[in-house]
Amino acid sequence: MDLYSVLTGAVPHTVPGAAAIITWDGVVVDRAAVGEMVRYADPGGTLAAERPRVTADTLWDLASVTKLYTTVLVLRLGLALDEPAHGRYTMRQLLTHTAGLPATVPEEARTWPGVLALPGGGPDVYSDVGPLLAGRIVEERTGTPLDRLLRELVTGPLGLTETTYAPDPARAAATEFKPGRGLVRGVVHDGTAFALGGPCGHAGLFAPVGEVAAFGEALRTGFCPGVADLPNLRDGAGFGHTGFTGTSVRVTDRSVAVLLTNRVHPRRELSSVAGLRATVRRLQGAPPAP
Repeated sequence: MDLYSVLTGAVPHTVPGAAAIITWDGVVVDRAAVGEMVRYADPGGTLAAERPRVTADTLWDLASVTKLYTTVLVLRLGLALDEPAHGRYTMRQLLTHTAGLPATVPEEARTWPGVLALPGGGPDVYSDVGPLLAGRIVEERTGTPLDRLLRELVTGPLGLTETTYAPDPARAAATEFKPGRGLVRGVVHDGTAFALGGPCGHAGLFAPVGEVAAFGEALRTGFCPGVADLPNLRDGAGFGHTGFTGTSVRVTDRSVAVLLTNRVHPRRELSSVAGLRATVRRLQGAPPAP
């Protein structure tokens, strides 16, 4: 079994399009790009008249995989993780979902004053709010926009020139049809990030599959010591993150696996990529033949 056969088995019934890469000891051992960047003309599933094919250069909305980049940025800045960063909450709590913040930002609170006023102290749940606040704190402390900081300290040094908050829509895979927005393509899918109108720490990055793999490889080889030790990123023998749009990256001591899809196109209710992720993970765990 290889990535091409796995992805062709999932497209278009599970996801409209997908791209994946597996590396081993820094060498790409398998890669595939399958399906369509835009498949549907409406939320009901009418096929679009023009259906551009997925390529290795397709830009994908990384969704919550963005949180991994934000975490790396915070660590690269050398910010203290265990000193108060927002009220009584530390940066470590914000990044590891242990500040008792709500899982998401309610629609009526999707302004910066609304976000900053959200109460903590509740149960510890996986939360968009912590990494969102972490990105805001980074901007306030440095006086520099989040996208510029990421470019200067993370993507720039790694040569990731196409990892961006502002993609070319013509190269982006479509995501969901949303009320009031229509087909979302080349603009952040996440409602909070869209409402706030600028780069955010929890969602909004776009990248091609090769650059996500290069980012994972940099983490594997020590670009940001300490990131693998954060408990919310640990995943068995590896670490990484997933995203709501159907994205994931997983890093182990010898390998990197990236799976990028637009599983929310045309509607989020239609697809789960849990099985697809599990299959890619099994492929990642098999060393390449000598």
